[in-house]
Amino acid sequence: MEKYLLDTHILIWYFQGSDALSEPAKQCISGGQCFYSLASLEKFCKFKAHL
Repeated sequence: MEKYLLDTHILIWYFQGSDALSEPAKQCISGGQCFYSLASLEKFCKFKAHL
């Protein structure tokens, strides 16, 4: 099983339900095959705080 490291933009697009991500990419993320760094999570939280 392959695993992927996501960057901040992918996290934002995923949680916003953006059409920028393909269905296979969304399935990969929701299937638990992807990881993210703590730095990306911190940036995502700051982004959400400004909405």
